[in-house]
Amino acid sequence: MERFKRNIISCIACVILLLFSNITVSSSTQSPKINALDSIHISLLTCSPHPEVYSLYGHTAIRYQDTSKGQDYVINYGVFDFSDKWFIPMFTFGIAEYSMGIIPYYYFEYEYRRYGSSITQQEINLTSEEKKTLAEALAENYRLENRFYRYNCFYKNCSTMARDMIVNSIDGNVVYPESVGNLSFRDLIHKCNEGYPWARLGNDILLGFGADLNTTTEERQFLPGYLMNDFAKAVIEKDGETRPLVKSTEVILQSGEQMEMEGLPITPFMCAVIILLACILLLLYENIRHKITLWFDVVMMTVTGLAGIIIVIMFFSQHPTTSTNLMVLMLNPLPLFFIRNIYRTSKENRRCIWWKIWMVMSVLMILSSVFLQDVDTSMSLIAGVILIRAVLHLRYERKLNLER
Repeated sequence: MERFKRNIISCIACVILLLFSNITVSSSTQSPKINALDSIHISLLTCSPHPEVYSLYGHTAIRYQDTSKGQDYVINYGVFDFSDKWFIPMFTFGIAEYSMGIIPYYYFEYEYRRYGSSITQQEINLTSEEKKTLAEALAENYRLENRFYRYNCFYKNCSTMARDMIVNSIDGNVVYPESVGNLSFRDLIHKCNEGYPWARLGNDILLGFGADLNTTTEERQFLPGYLMNDFAKAVIEKDGETRPLVKSTEVILQSGEQMEMEGLPITPFMCAVIILLACILLLLYENIRHKITLWFDVVMMTVTGLAGIIIVIMFFSQHPTTSTNLMVLMLNPLPLFFIRNIYRTSKENRRCIWWKIWMVMSVLMILSSVFLQDVDTSMSLIAGVILIRAVLHLRYERKLNLER
């Protein structure tokens, strides 16, 4: 009987304990959502450049961590399909579509560890409601019909898209530090591709004088490094109160050994100097023979004419500043239409209007490079070569006319 009483008491105690435990668990699960959001951490990730051409400017992404659920994802706005056969022409015309992608953080880190790049994490100082707003915006943005966007290298890329998603979720105004120095888009790009002369030349040829205008603080944030630095100093203002935009900063992946990319052994400047020297030597040879050779001019006309096709195409591109490119004065398809004509007039010892056109274009190109558009030194030397050849032909035609 005594044992039976003890068993009854033990059972009652167990039931009470279980009930108490259920109440405790229930009250925990009924806690407000705002408290649950305290386990969520949202950060801006900035990756240092690596030698791949598309990564010379670095990369930006958003990291979403929910420690209560063991979730750790990276939201990346730099996803594109290079294998698409239409990607290159669409990118050329500025109508390429990039998309938002979400991958586990360890995949993201592995990719940049492989390239030897560093990753800097800035945890954003968001309130619980702002975290909720951003999380909902990211979920909505990831819907299939919303995840694609029209890429723009200066105004809508992986860096600016991540910035806008974060800033638009904040209840208040984000105030950045004032811009220091007068920097254009071209200046900013030059800082990134300083050690890659051929990439720098390609950018300089395609960008017009609009790229030489001074940029604002927000415009400079198309580069991940500038966005990271501006975020570090930015504050959120609301109702006369301020709080820092970034709660904490940490380098979560140190730089490693960079993968070496083999480049051309010769620089654009060296090529231009070689062409100039060849022009001078040819000039001496022609003075000795008292006769002009056309093969050098045909090669120059063919190369500048073919390159000019790209420049003219870029005038119809939606990429910023490419439709204001004064390089068209030197690089345009016009020489291709005169190659046959210069051969015919040369054989008949007649004048050819092309040499005056070529001289005027080269002079205008040199003047515009001084006063309007920043031009790579190598292209200025090429313009000088064209001017020398045009003047030489005009002098020769004048001499023939006097002899008659």
